[in-house]
Amino acid sequence: RGRFWSTVKFTAMAPFHTVNFRDAFVGDVMTSLVRPIQDFLFALTYYFTVIWGTLFSNIGLTEVGRILERSWFLHNIVLTSFAMLPLWWKFLQCLRMSYDSGQRWPYLGDAFKYLSAALVILFGMTHPEDRICFWWIVSFIATTLYQIWWDTIMDWELLVITPRNESQSSSESPFCSCTISSLRPTSSILLTVQMYVIQPMEDAVRRVCLAIPNL
Repeated sequence: RGRFWSTVKFTAMAPFHTVNFRDAFVGDVMTSLVRPIQDFLFALTYYFTVIWGTLFSNIGLTEVGRILERSWFLHNIVLTSFAMLPLWWKFLQCLRMSYDSGQRWPYLGDAFKYLSAALVILFGMTHPEDRICFWWIVSFIATTLYQIWWDTIMDWELLVITPRNESQSSSESPFCSCTISSLRPTSSILLTVQMYVIQPMEDAVRRVCLAIPNL
């Protein structure tokens, strides 16, 4: 138990310590548990309020629901903090890894993923009446697409093209001079997506990285 909390401490203090695999892994787990933690906190608050209202204030379940729905402290401080902190810690971890390695890419791109998600969540939770705002919807969609692209292409390398070995049989399908390492090379649809969508995007990112000094 002490080792666990020590790991959490190093994860939360990312800017002041070198980030190792353990700290990065714990940070990824915490960002994945943001929604379950929020649900758990809301349920815990609900049951505590029901018990308190039943014993001391004679408040019914319906009234408890109204109290929690109107609670500024719950929605703007408690739930927002637990939604923001894991993303903020991962953002700081990415900055620290960029500083330690002396390289901006891909750490700053990963940091931007967590920062953009945190800002969208922060605005959406503190301004629920503005969630139908056009610019918030655009920001939400853009952030979601960026996260999907980063996780799928950069982190997981789901559609990674690897060169064919010269020793491979020439009788294989000549559809493309390369294969996708994570998918069946016989899937012509996925190969087409890789050739005309994914690969041009990766090439554009590489050109940008080469054009910016020290990136």
